[in-house]
Amino acid sequence: MYVEARAVILHDQRLVIHRGRRRGGAHVSLPGGRVKQRESVEDALVREVHEETGLAVTPTHLLYVFEITSKLSLNALNLVFLAEPADAASRTLLESVDTLDLSSAEEIIPPVIDLVREDFA
Repeated sequence: MYVEARAVILHDQRLVIHRGRRRGGAHVSLPGGRVKQRESVEDALVREVHEETGLAVTPTHLLYVFEITSKLSLNALNLVFLAEPADAASRTLLESVDTLDLSSAEEIIPPVIDLVREDFA
């Protein structure tokens, strides 16, 4: 099992996302990724969000914990944090990053997007 840190970053009822490729196909997820050895979860979150979106963020608190099981690879424990832009440049950059409207974000892992809608819509 490995641990991933992911971020819920909201802007005008829109959810910041990361578009990538997985197993040869398009993939949409919350920004974030694997925690490296000897790295704190919050440091991993800040690093991964910056790598994927260009945003500098500050995690505010843990929202959700869920496990993704897979027959093809190791299971992943996901820690999902609410995060906010850490500086003025990142607040401005929010206007140009990939987002999805909360009401149409089914591409995100369904249990997580349902929780985000309940908590923030």
